[in-house]
Amino acid sequence: MAKKVLSAKRKALLKLIHSYIEEHGYSPSVRELTKLLNVVSTSSVHNHLRILEDNDFISKHGNSPRTLSLTDKGREVI
Repeated sequence: MAKKVLSAKRKALLKLIHSYIEEHGYSPSVRELTKLLNVVSTSSVHNHLRILEDNDFISKHGNSPRTLSLTDKGREVI
């Protein structure tokens, strides 16, 4: 069975990124997302972000920090 792409945790992550950008004017860092999601591992956040990017819910610009943004598809689901 295929893994659900937009799990509840990933949808919450999209909402968190969106609200953080709205409040601060720039995207959160992976470490900030780790703290805000109450998870221990930055690698799990990286994994969720990679899946969201691979499925066109978010985009980021290279390896530069704080360049996450929601795509139109990502904004539709929040």
